[in-house]
Amino acid sequence: MQRPKLDHRNSRLVMLPDSQAPVSRKLFLHPAHPHHLAAGPKSHGWRCSICLFDQQADGQLRQHVVCEKGCDFRVCNDCLDAEYSFWLANKDRFVRGEEITFSGFLLLGTLTVDADFPDAGDREGLFEVLDTQRREGTLPWRGKDHRAINISAAGISISNDLNSAADWERYGNAHVFFSYDLSEVKSVTYLDDDPLHLVVLVAGIEQSKCHILSCLSEELAVSVVDMCHNTFDYIYTQAVLSTVDDCILAALEDRPTMAQKKAEKDRQERLARERRRQQQQQQQ
Repeated sequence: MQRPKLDHRNSRLVMLPDSQAPVSRKLFLHPAHPHHLAAGPKSHGWRCSICLFDQQADGQLRQHVVCEKGCDFRVCNDCLDAEYSFWLANKDRFVRGEEITFSGFLLLGTLTVDADFPDAGDREGLFEVLDTQRREGTLPWRGKDHRAINISAAGISISNDLNSAADWERYGNAHVFFSYDLSEVKSVTYLDDDPLHLVVLVAGIEQSKCHILSCLSEELAVSVVDMCHNTFDYIYTQAVLSTVDDCILAALEDRPTMAQKKAEKDRQERLARERRRQQQQQQQ
């Protein structure tokens, strides 16, 4: 996917869904935080959650924005103006096996993928399908159900959004609606459906599903797609490199490869299960 060129500050300014005018009080959305950000109070005792700039220790004066809901999250104006890579900021967490969550989405709906469904690169075809489904009433023009997209080395899931007060009241805890292994994910596509920004996830093996989620932030939607693409690159590239390195070292050290060790371990476990099964039959 070709990443759109963004004017970062303006792209993070919150726009009303049915208007091209900003809300009366300037609010911003940053991909590192699920809630709206507003101008922070003039004070010296704060630290930027992105670059760790310390207003008091560094002795500089910078304006900043803070979480409107009261979270301990602040962004200095330099970081608000700058590009932000969600992948680079969260790569260490991802490598440790943690799940990376993107909040702030609404579910438009889920479609069944048939043989005539357009490819991920056919954006005109995807828009045609979405518009047809909306006109027929299968899909709404606006989503209502809050959703979060969760990405890890294990796969991708769609769950309720715990940053939404409505979802807290409705579910009380995490609830996963759809979950897929990475091998089941066929495509993750960004669509600019001004003023909405869509993430289209196609996944499944026997019967693929197309999940359409919307948000008001272009950067958030693009960050999800970038995170998915980097996840695939990392998982499959690292897997290949690790296998090659292990084969080389195994040959030099005259030892079995990790794959051979695993195959032998699996064989021993199968034999042990078979012996236990035979012993149980004899006892009967």
